[in-house]
Amino acid sequence: MRRFFLVLALLPATVFAQGDDVVAAFGGVEMRSSEMRKLLAAQPPEVRAQVLDNAAALDRLVRTELFRRALAAEARAKGWDKRPEAIERMERAREQALVSSYMDSLARPAADFPSEKELREAYEANRAELTLPRRYRVAQIFSASRDKAEDLAKKARLAGADFDLLARNGSEHADSAARGGELGWIAEGQTYPEVARALAALKPGEVSTPVQSASGWHVIKLLEVREQSVRPFDEVRAELAQALRLRRAQENEQRHFDEMLRKHPIAVNEVALLRLKNELAKSR
Repeated sequence: MRRFFLVLALLPATVFAQGDDVVAAFGGVEMRSSEMRKLLAAQPPEVRAQVLDNAAALDRLVRTELFRRALAAEARAKGWDKRPEAIERMERAREQALVSSYMDSLARPAADFPSEKELREAYEANRAELTLPRRYRVAQIFSASRDKAEDLAKKARLAGADFDLLARNGSEHADSAARGGELGWIAEGQTYPEVARALAALKPGEVSTPVQSASGWHVIKLLEVREQSVRPFDEVRAELAQALRLRRAQENEQRHFDEMLRKHPIAVNEVALLRLKNELAKSR
């Protein structure tokens, strides 16, 4: 498949001009700007946002859709769309697309939902879930050898010691060594228990004695601490709105199903269904 996609890279620059020009082409199949707009509009909001914020994701979407269209064109050229089994599957797919589109329109919350008041209420009601644990910004010197770790710890704990240089030259953890030992932010409870206990006992700027974990020995320097805190409302506003709209859509959908069942209860002929089941079981 990757071999086919190389065709995209060979298109002339004029193909990608503004307007309703060709965005991409493959095997005699073209995609225009207007078609891409429709394709993007048909994506779920979260997918559309991701694609528009990520050039690589947009590129993948174009390539995937173009290849799908090329396969469909090839199948039609071979008369595959005239086969009974294909016709039946296409009809079911058409009906499912119709149902999905119809239910999306029924379930979709009003454009002004949720209100600012509803967002604030949801924020207050979910403060526990929105609380960030205590976090540590950490640097380390790692060694599989206890003697080496103790030697490096003594040097690192001396006044004026250059922990960055010691980590770069002495740590056996290549990724962090290249950054002067820095591991970034670690949430409380998301590291080895022995390391977590050592971190809790340190103050910013202090270096631990060697700490043994399942993987080896760590000499830890605590760079910074952020205490437990609730994520700011403005930071989670979009997430809350999306979650509330999804829940409201699910409620709307269930409400419609319940109303349909209330008006027209489903009647199942259990005897006929059992007879059919037995017939099918015998024919296997």
